[in-house]
Amino acid sequence: MASLKKAVKFSIFVQIVSKIIGLLANIILIRLLPINIIGGFTLLGNSAQSLSSIARFGTDYNYQITACKLPPNMRGGIQGQFLGWNASFSAVASILALPFLFPSLYPLGSSPWLIALIVFYLFVESYVDVLWEPVLASRDYNQVFGRHLQVALSKAVLPLIFGITYGWMGLVAGLFISTSLNALAATISLSQLPKAKGNPLPLKVFFRAGLPFYLVPLSQQLIYWPAILYLGADIGLASVGLLKVAQLVVQVVGVLPASLVPIVFIENAHGSVNAHSQLLKGLYAVALSGLAIFAIYILVDSTILPIVFGLNYTNAILPARAMLLAAVCNGASQIFQQQAFKGKLLQQLSILQVSVLLVVAPIGIIWWLPLNGVEGFGWLNLAVAFFTLLALIIWDPNKIMVRKEHVLIAIILLLIAPLAVIPIHGLLAWCIPAIALVLIAISARGLLKFDNWRII
Repeated sequence: MASLKKAVKFSIFVQIVSKIIGLLANIILIRLLPINIIGGFTLLGNSAQSLSSIARFGTDYNYQITACKLPPNMRGGIQGQFLGWNASFSAVASILALPFLFPSLYPLGSSPWLIALIVFYLFVESYVDVLWEPVLASRDYNQVFGRHLQVALSKAVLPLIFGITYGWMGLVAGLFISTSLNALAATISLSQLPKAKGNPLPLKVFFRAGLPFYLVPLSQQLIYWPAILYLGADIGLASVGLLKVAQLVVQVVGVLPASLVPIVFIENAHGSVNAHSQLLKGLYAVALSGLAIFAIYILVDSTILPIVFGLNYTNAILPARAMLLAAVCNGASQIFQQQAFKGKLLQQLSILQVSVLLVVAPIGIIWWLPLNGVEGFGWLNLAVAFFTLLALIIWDPNKIMVRKEHVLIAIILLLIAPLAVIPIHGLLAWCIPAIALVLIAISARGLLKFDNWRII
């Protein structure tokens, strides 16, 4: 338990430092490079993230569930199977993605060297997290989370230096070198794991077991990725550049979920006796901290964003609000989903989330996106995140969400949500966040006394 507490503290520390490094580097990049290059930077990074989800076929979830049940010396077969198949998936996905990216990125350059560099970057960036999965399964949390500092430093320094010096091609080269360094560190860590043997899973089991889990990120990326491609090709890369500001703001809320999610999931997969308590307390911490950050942020964003990022990014204020509150809802949903569901429960969870996407996404794609551009993209993110969280609360087979301690948190969310989509001014714009902060303080004070409060 003591080592787990240290892992959580170290993870949170690393996430905070990494986000600060990335934020400072991106602010400099945004101030010095044209907004269309920032749009290309955002589009390329989001595409790599989308490919990372689409090309997994649920094998990452299945690998962790299966590997954590095996002794470390018997994971060799499934580990080789997992790494080999996913390398192939990422390679094919990176090549197939190029025609979709080309209409948006063509104005920035179309030389063969640049195209090759983009494909290699997409491959390594979409595959590198796979290399870290066996290290995570071994519960070597310090090594897994420590790499975030190395990644943050390389992704901050290299694209910044190369981008300012050589423009768009230099920026892509910097991204490729930084993600390659991450892959090199993962390869070294893999080589240090104890030698293992064991048989691979039958291919039918290897692909089918994680398929229900895979349907959710697949559905999400088949909505969000084309939406960003639409913004880049039809409205212009400058509009996608506004999303970069929104994404940087969202990173503040993502610190705690990113720190807790891997640990909570692995402990649930290993069957830890404290897993339920850890998940419940992590859920409280993520929800309350996220709502507090959002309430404070909307008090100052109209003043701070133009000063920090420049007047070109004034129109990012409302999209950033919507995506920030979406991140709060997603954080709570992510913690809830780390219960290592299997069988029918996993199928029900997947169907639930896909159903929300199928209902909400057409409204965003047909109406919000064409009429409102980047703001519509933010609304789409918020609507999906909010209604997914609501659906999980209604479903909730283990009664994690449906507790009296959550009533006040739900009231705070409903109180403050309108400010994410409506430009409210004057006294009301100050009163609502202030009331929300008071309620958050009351809720936090009550929860600190609940069940001998500690996250771990």
